[in-house]
Amino acid sequence: MRTMPTIRLRIGVLSELYHFWMSPIMRRRGKIEADTLPALPPEDSAAEMLEAFRLRWALRAANADGSGRALRQTIIGLLSPRFYLIGLWNLIDAVANFSQPLIIAALVRAMRLGTFDDLAWLYGLAILLSFAALAAAVSIQQVLWGGARVGMRARIALSAAVYAKTLQLGNAALLQTSAASATNLVAVDVNRLEMSFTFFHLLWYAPLCVFILGVMLYLLVDVATFPGLAFLVVIFYMQRYEIAGFG
Repeated sequence: MRTMPTIRLRIGVLSELYHFWMSPIMRRRGKIEADTLPALPPEDSAAEMLEAFRLRWALRAANADGSGRALRQTIIGLLSPRFYLIGLWNLIDAVANFSQPLIIAALVRAMRLGTFDDLAWLYGLAILLSFAALAAAVSIQQVLWGGARVGMRARIALSAAVYAKTLQLGNAALLQTSAASATNLVAVDVNRLEMSFTFFHLLWYAPLCVFILGVMLYLLVDVATFPGLAFLVVIFYMQRYEIAGFG
C-alpha cells in the first residue's frame, strides 16, 4: 500500500524575521508537535475569561434592558486595555500613511527645483519617510494581530458564558430551548460578535481616513474632490443597507 508523503511547510525567511517576536512558534526549530506548542496564556483561558465576565456582568446586569448595550459595555471592559490600544495603533497607522505622500512631495519638489542648499533637511526628510513606512507596517500588523486576539477573547468569554448558562438550565427551560438555538448562539451570534470587536475601530478609522483624504485632495484639485467623496459616501450607505438586508 502506497503511503502519502509527509508535507513539510516552512515560512519564508523574511516572514520569519519579521514575525518571530509575535509568536513563539516562529522561534522553534525542528518538527512541531502538539506537546511543543506554546501554552495558552492564563488570561486567555476559558475559565479565566468566564470568571472575569461573570464579575463584570454582575455589575451591569441590573441595567440590562434587552438592547445589548450592557453586554457590549461588559465585553469592552473585559477586553480593556488592549481594546483601546488597537485604536491608538489605528491612529499611528493613519498618521504614518498620510504623512508619506507629504514627505515624498517635499522631496520631489526639491529635486525638480534643483535646490539642494539644505542637504541636512533633505536627509532628514528621507529618514523621516523611512520611519513613516516602518511605522505604517508595524502599526497595521499590530491592528490585525491585536484585533484578532481581542475578537478571540470576546468569543471565548461569550462561548463559555453560553455553555455555563446552558448547564444551569432547568428541565422546563430545556424543553423550550432547542439544540439549534444553542448552536446558533455559539456558532453564529458569537462569531458575529467576534468579528465586530475585531474590526470595531474601523467605524471611526474609515471616516477619519476619508476626511483626511478629502482635505488633501481639496488642497490639490479644489472642488473636483467632492464628486469622489460623494461616491465614497454612497458606497458606505449601500454597504450598510446591504448588510442590514442580510441580517
